[in-house]
Amino acid sequence: MICDLLNIRNTELLNSLCGIRDVLDDICTKYAFVVLGKLEHQFTPQGCSLVYLLSESHISIHTFPEKSYIAMDIYTCREYPDNLLYSEIYQHLVNVFQSNADSPIIIDRGVHSSVLALGERTESFVEGCIHNPETAAIEPNATVNSKVNQMMWREMCIQDVPSVCSIAMDIWSGYGETPEIYENKFLVSPRGCYVYVVNDVIKGYVISHPWNIRSPPPLNTPLSEVDVNCWFIHDIVVLPECRGRGVGDEIIQRILADNPIVSLVACDNDLLREGRDKSPSGSLENMSISMESDALHKSSIQYRHQSIRPDIKTKDFWVRYGFEVAEALDCDYGIYMIRNRGGAIINNSQSL
Repeated sequence: MICDLLNIRNTELLNSLCGIRDVLDDICTKYAFVVLGKLEHQFTPQGCSLVYLLSESHISIHTFPEKSYIAMDIYTCREYPDNLLYSEIYQHLVNVFQSNADSPIIIDRGVHSSVLALGERTESFVEGCIHNPETAAIEPNATVNSKVNQMMWREMCIQDVPSVCSIAMDIWSGYGETPEIYENKFLVSPRGCYVYVVNDVIKGYVISHPWNIRSPPPLNTPLSEVDVNCWFIHDIVVLPECRGRGVGDEIIQRILADNPIVSLVACDNDLLREGRDKSPSGSLENMSISMESDALHKSSIQYRHQSIRPDIKTKDFWVRYGFEVAEALDCDYGIYMIRNRGGAIINNSQSL
């Protein structure tokens, strides 16, 4: 259960470490939670945090006296019919802290998890309660939908490969790489592969892996052993219905933060169609970037080897992240680009 207590009138208890400890102890005793350990801290000039480690999981509470606000989580592996226990605990907290009554958020964690609010409220209001308690306090009774979409990037697993390939084939009009190639890249670098899911349905993905900065990997070919000195973004796709929310930016920033030197090939579907006959195999496979802006899919690109129009929008997209056009030993399917954060020194000290 995730809950926000707003407009608290029992301000003395709000800033009392001992008083809040008593409240949590009462809850653990009444509902037979087994406490394994406690961690607490009183902040100066005000506010406190307490975390109870339970055999069932944990309880955490954080108080903000200056905002008359408390954020609290109770996570337990027990199952409760209709979540009535959580409703009881929440009502007890409302009474003790003399706060506005609202609806806590219940997260049914696990493989088929869902997020529910006890009561009726919109997705936007639930998000507002979590991220902006002051705004949520203004409208405590909004409104009508109890289902909240679960949207997040998570680590890819091997079972995701068929879905990822299906998305790639659809976005890139039949020029996606084979499932075996995606599986190979995942097995080589699982920590560089993520999927974006909405209610357990994959709506986007990123494939990235360690590589050598001299040139990008060849298309539709298993990764070979190389001297590693950079991180290569192989492919990023976010489906149209999820664009415009900063979804792609979130995962890009994560990759860039973790890797000082990053390379990629910037191209789009029009480039693939124009250049496919240049591939030795007779069809140019996808090793490209499909990002947030619909304009990337509408741009007209006439690509010829070593001759790039200056208005290619995909390239401009990556320039905003600090990438620069670079020469490569062999790159005939797009614009090779490198981001070298802070002029990091490139060496060949590690093998893939």
